[in-house]
Amino acid sequence: MDTSLTIVQIVQPLCAILAIWVGSDILVKNSLELGKKLGISELLVGLTFVAWGTSLPEFFVMLNSIFFLGESAATLSYGTILGSNIANISLVLGIGLIASNQIFSSDGRNILSRSLIIMGATLCLVIFPVADSSYKQIISMVMVASMFLYIAASLRDRKGSHIWSRLIFLPRYINKMISKSGEGVPRNVFWLLASSILIYFGSAAIVGSGGNIMNHFGWNATAIGTVFFALSTSFPEIATSLISIVKFQKTSVVVGNVIGSNISNIFLFGIISTVYNLNLTSSIGALGGLLVLAEVLLFGIFILYRKKNQIQIPSFVGIFLTSIYLIFLITIF
Repeated sequence: MDTSLTIVQIVQPLCAILAIWVGSDILVKNSLELGKKLGISELLVGLTFVAWGTSLPEFFVMLNSIFFLGESAATLSYGTILGSNIANISLVLGIGLIASNQIFSSDGRNILSRSLIIMGATLCLVIFPVADSSYKQIISMVMVASMFLYIAASLRDRKGSHIWSRLIFLPRYINKMISKSGEGVPRNVFWLLASSILIYFGSAAIVGSGGNIMNHFGWNATAIGTVFFALSTSFPEIATSLISIVKFQKTSVVVGNVIGSNISNIFLFGIISTVYNLNLTSSIGALGGLLVLAEVLLFGIFILYRKKNQIQIPSFVGIFLTSIYLIFLITIF
């Protein structure tokens, strides 16, 4: 192989990782600033701005898989989402717990309903490969619907008021944003968009160059999707988690990011599988699905047994979560 090509293959992913790291830093900083100006809780910031911004790479990978990778598209798309969701919990939350070396404390009010929605959506994702083709469209639509249920649950305020009462006052909320324009809200919005674009193209560069590297090892679509593509698209979540903890000491953003990003990933897969009618028959969902379900259930235990409306996750759980991912890697290869 040409030496210059090898250099490009090495340098391009490194530059892409740097772009993702910088973009993640800008994204977290401006999300926190905007949330504070608008009176949005840190947890909700993670559930919305940060989660959606870091889910762009997964969406990009699925679209490009469909457009350019032909018959492997379904396996790669599914593997990317399943592997990314496992990585979100095992690595993002796991590394975050290890890096903080302290108990994670996060606002647990109104989070139970969102967790139940995620468990249901995750179950749909797990059974999708083994479901009869006549039911796949229904399962896909349920995954899409779960996102709207999730948004409805997220919009409930701390006193549990109904979502429609919040939507009625949406114009007043928009006016609040406009009235605060002198406080730098437009600037924050601009940097949110710019950083999301930077993360998007940074991840695209990783997937593009990394896909060529993986082909040299003869890995199949399952390994590339669930491991390489999933890890590549999870870099933003890992970066934002470390930045939130080390630089901003915001553990609530990490918890919200994991929850929001996972449901966003499932929602995006639901859209892709509905529009393009993915016919997936691979068995990759068996072990991976069981692992991600186990992790979601473990996360749910901490939510159920929260103290004074605070979710408290001990740091040693991070070691357990990262170990689960190592087991997943061993079984894949």
